[in-house]
Amino acid sequence: MKWDWEGLKREAKRVAELAPGDPYTHFWYSTALGCLGFDDEAISEAKRAVQLDPSSALLRMGLAARYWLSGRPDYNEAIAVFREELQSNPNDAQSQNYFAAVYALKGMPAEAIAEAEKSVASLSTSETGYLHLNVALVYARVGRRQDALKLLDECLASRKGKPIDAYTVAEIYSALDEKDEAFKWLEKTYRDRLSTMWQLKVDPFMDNIRSDPRFKEYLKLAGFEK
Repeated sequence: MKWDWEGLKREAKRVAELAPGDPYTHFWYSTALGCLGFDDEAISEAKRAVQLDPSSALLRMGLAARYWLSGRPDYNEAIAVFREELQSNPNDAQSQNYFAAVYALKGMPAEAIAEAEKSVASLSTSETGYLHLNVALVYARVGRRQDALKLLDECLASRKGKPIDAYTVAEIYSALDEKDEAFKWLEKTYRDRLSTMWQLKVDPFMDNIRSDPRFKEYLKLAGFEK
């Protein structure tokens, strides 16, 4: 069964039209637009959400996500949002974690690793596996292959018998250019119908496998292409 992303976009637009003063209607409409690659419209809706409720960290992170998933201009706008966020909330582990990913995409390895390691400095892998998976992704992206694999193994061991974000594991293997492993975990993401699949069409961490014919098949399976 495929996801209906176009249907989601239509419904989210309608809700935003019915409740134009509710910032979260614009947030979800922005997310629906972003997953389909409508970057300009998605960013506009995310900005509108923040204007309606500038106190919401979720909405500010939504705007940052729209910037970094669009990749323009060269991730600088996303970096500006995260810097401002961390000035206000310097110990926000989630913001540090995602900021690290943007730095990694920007090609700033020292900054990426510093933010990534700060985000999990006081946490065990069993406590917040998803943050550690993102650190492994940062390591993979900046070329610290052995560190990425070691941390990934620790995360998988700590989550044995428990749910794990298979999509992020697929991203890690993509960043490591291990295509078969990436597709194995992408299949698990699809089979388990994980919500993180929404990133697939626009995710820069999947660039190493994007030209593989199997990737196009998953875009079709997930409903992004016919």
